[in-house]
Amino acid sequence: MRSMTRIIVLLAIGLVAYSAYFLANEHVAIATDSASLDAPIIEVLMRNNLDTDDPSEVAVRTHLYQPGWAAPTHYHNSDLFIFVLEGEFEVTMEQSGTVVYSSGEALRMEPGTVMDARNPSDLNSLKIVVFQVGHIDDPFVVPTQWDE
Repeated sequence: MRSMTRIIVLLAIGLVAYSAYFLANEHVAIATDSASLDAPIIEVLMRNNLDTDDPSEVAVRTHLYQPGWAAPTHYHNSDLFIFVLEGEFEVTMEQSGTVVYSSGEALRMEPGTVMDARNPSDLNSLKIVVFQVGHIDDPFVVPTQWDE
């Protein structure tokens, strides 16, 4: 229980620190060719071991997705806590259906949850902060199919 409290405190501190950093420093990323226009731009802000009995780590990343971006059906191996900085983040999961998260909203994705995700806007980019807690060296995204 104490380690979960520590994780939550680290996530809260990271979110506050990054929000202040983001507001003070606007970042503009420019793609140089058409192939990179669809690829997300990911920046690792922090990666650190947690003081727990297992080899868990926390990683904090920003992800910038272009208008119309969509991920293939997939799941994650780690707990993810996601905060939407800009735009809208549409997520479809079996247990909750399709939900659109807007700027300022947050969500949690548990390991192994099959999902689809996309930027529903044809005009605006999507920028999220992802707090990943778990075995960071496992694949971040695991492609899969919806169970029939």
